[in-house]
Amino acid sequence: MRIDTHEICHAIRAIDNMADISAVIKAVNLQLKVVKAKTSKDVKASLKVGDTVKVGTKKDAHIGTIAEIKRTKAIVRINESLWNVPLTMIEKLINV
Repeated sequence: MRIDTHEICHAIRAIDNMADISAVIKAVNLQLKVVKAKTSKDVKASLKVGDTVKVGTKKDAHIGTIAEIKRTKAIVRINESLWNVPLTMIEKLINV
């Protein structure tokens, strides 16, 4: 089931009591956990030690190599430094 994001935002703006807005926030936070877990699982399945990856941050991105893969994070070698990076921040580079 796919619902238009614009319609969802419009419905949220129409909420006028704390109980309903709290229920919406709880549902969004639960769904966020589900989506992050799926994203992390998908990324982990596509990575292996030695892969070249891009690590995105709020300000910029860095290119590195996977040194180790853990349950929810990976150790990435960037400029001879090792970084412990959440899998959700990693993007595998194909043509490098």
